[in-house]
Amino acid sequence: MFYHIAGIDGSVSPGEKEAMQKCISKTCKPMEGGTDRYGTDQAYLINFSFEFEESEPVSENYFKEFQKFYFQNKSAFSTEIINSMLQSSQSTADAYRGKNKK
Repeated sequence: MFYHIAGIDGSVSPGEKEAMQKCISKTCKPMEGGTDRYGTDQAYLINFSFEFEESEPVSENYFKEFQKFYFQNKSAFSTEIINSMLQSSQSTADAYRGKNKK
């Protein structure tokens, strides 16, 4: 979702990537206590998925897919997680020349 917010205007700037990485460290990492078998905090999966999405085309349909996922898994989204997602999305969108109409 974060990658698609950053890339909705057709590209993802280095500033948007940097903003997302800061959000992961500041907001997501403290919320996620798990690590993988290499000791990497699970919050960094967001960063890995962000990098993967760079090879995929940006689509406005992605938001509909996320909305469907959210409603199917609503109980997994605490108020803290929702607020974190909104803050991270806002920071990413503002990172490059502010928000635009898209």
